[in-house]
Amino acid sequence: MATLAVLYGIGGSINMISLFGMIMAVGIIVDDAIVVGEDTLTHLQMGEPGLQAAIGGAHRMLAPVMASSLTTIAAFLPLLLIGGIIGNILIDIPTVVICVIVASVIECFLILPGHLHHSLHKASDLQPSKLRKRLDAGFERFKQGPFRGAVETAIIYRWSTICAAIALLTLSAGLISSGQLKFTFSPPLKGNHDCEHSIQCRHRCQQSG
Repeated sequence: MATLAVLYGIGGSINMISLFGMIMAVGIIVDDAIVVGEDTLTHLQMGEPGLQAAIGGAHRMLAPVMASSLTTIAAFLPLLLIGGIIGNILIDIPTVVICVIVASVIECFLILPGHLHHSLHKASDLQPSKLRKRLDAGFERFKQGPFRGAVETAIIYRWSTICAAIALLTLSAGLISSGQLKFTFSPPLKGNHDCEHSIQCRHRCQQSG
């Protein structure tokens, strides 16, 4: 709602570009509510009252959520500096994403703790279903088994892990610099190419006969 209000205020509209920006932003902003909710739930299960757990979750997650939000905003800000026709087309994407992130941060720290407090008063209110219990048990086995083993191995052989990451980064840069992985900002449309080709053929036929 806040994003649509900003779009309306700056003369924007709901179009293919702005909807694409909203789709991108949805996958980004859900993390804010997840980390605050998970922290609140963890402290609630440890015995804290619902109100204290909700307020504490918002306070504890303020720094990491703000850091991730600001870095995402910084990543999209350069798109606002693109000029010309391409800039006029792409300007809706950073505008939408930045507005959604700002609105998400406000909702996450000013509104979400109140919802969590009303939903979770104490640990006894948590009554997961049988399916949820089975999923949680399976996730816990995976976390304590293969995932924990992989993390411990990476820590033990930390230099090998760092070298492997650098090697993958070098390989990725090499694929781009060598031309094996091509990059085209605005690929030509096949339909336009075929249309131009047919026009040229028709022009040659008229000249020859």
